[in-house]
Amino acid sequence: MVIRGISSTLVLLVASTGLLTARIAHADPDPAKSAGPARTLKVKFDDLPRLIGEKNNRVKSATLSVEAQKNREGTLGRSFLPKLEVGAAFESFKQGAREARSQPTYGAELSVSLFNGFKDQLENDRRKTVTAERNSTAQITKADELQKARAAFWRIIHTRQKKLLLAEAIKTNETNQKSAERRIRSGVATNSDRLEFEMRSVNLERDLAATELELSEHRRNLAIFLGESLEAQVEPEATLEHQHSWQAELQHTETEHEFQIQNLINRHKEVEIVSKIESRRPLPQIEAFAGYYQFNERGSDRIVEDERHESVVGLRLKMQIGDFWESRKQSQSARIEAQALQNEIDHQRLEIESHIVTEMNELSFLHGQVHAAEENVKRAIRYYQLTQNEYARGVKNSPDVVGASDRLLENQLLELGLLRDFQISRSHVLSKLGR
Repeated sequence: MVIRGISSTLVLLVASTGLLTARIAHADPDPAKSAGPARTLKVKFDDLPRLIGEKNNRVKSATLSVEAQKNREGTLGRSFLPKLEVGAAFESFKQGAREARSQPTYGAELSVSLFNGFKDQLENDRRKTVTAERNSTAQITKADELQKARAAFWRIIHTRQKKLLLAEAIKTNETNQKSAERRIRSGVATNSDRLEFEMRSVNLERDLAATELELSEHRRNLAIFLGESLEAQVEPEATLEHQHSWQAELQHTETEHEFQIQNLINRHKEVEIVSKIESRRPLPQIEAFAGYYQFNERGSDRIVEDERHESVVGLRLKMQIGDFWESRKQSQSARIEAQALQNEIDHQRLEIESHIVTEMNELSFLHGQVHAAEENVKRAIRYYQLTQNEYARGVKNSPDVVGASDRLLENQLLELGLLRDFQISRSHVLSKLGR
């Protein structure tokens, strides 16, 4: 009876658990299934500059920074707008033995700048230079993001084709393993032949799984550069090959990559303007003004209320004499900083040109290596075919077939890697030239 009771309890427990699981599954479906299919975005190489300019978040941020700075321009025109200063107060006060009183006081003054030592004009020029500096920074940001996106573009294509090569190698290995098993059954080969192909199969499957992870990572990276969600399936539409006319495509002049240091050039201009502003700080400021004031008894020695108001019109001159030495030091410091920036500009100009020359030399090297790799792939195919024929005749054994298969795959992957490196290096130069 005890055993039957325990059995009944177990049956009820299992049934209850199943019912609870079913309710949970019905109430809370799998988010991955309910989310719907991921968006597929087909991208061509020539589309990347437009897409980066329109959708990349870093580029959009840099563009907004330029727009914000543009709103700060126009200080010269605004400096001649009249300025109105208004003040009012209501005071309770007691003077001597007189009774306490509560009276208002108020006033207004309108002033217009007539002369400010040309500092307003210089400040307007400085702000325009800052706008140009930010615009140059935005161009550099776009070039950097475009270069990264192009690299991710070619890495996706490379890993996609690598997957195909590995899948084909797995199929070929399975065919060779079946051939070895037939030879084992006929007594021509031993069980060690099967183990050779089984071990190779494990290695190929591992490489294929690693390539899947790599492909997923490159797709996520490209999605980020294009302002897409991480779930978006970005599919580049291109084949991995090299251009024979790459030298003509990448011909350039030094002015084409000048944009990379244009932010420093504009910064140099800004510092020079700051030096001029500082040198003119002690110059006089002249403004016209007009005002009306109503005082109370505390603020005036006039008791009669009609005499406690006044109006004024005139010219006012201001000079900051005490700032002479400080402004001189600031002006000198700005000139020294401008010279430091000029040295940095000269250095980076040469460095960028040297870097592009290095990239062009690397492209020339990779172009030659791609042709050599193509020939080696042809040799590896021929070597594999000969080894397979000799294996069928019993002249070669399974390690020979596995070695020939590995050599063929190794040469195919080497050619694929060289093509990837060629395209990434080419893309790098294009981005450095602002194309």
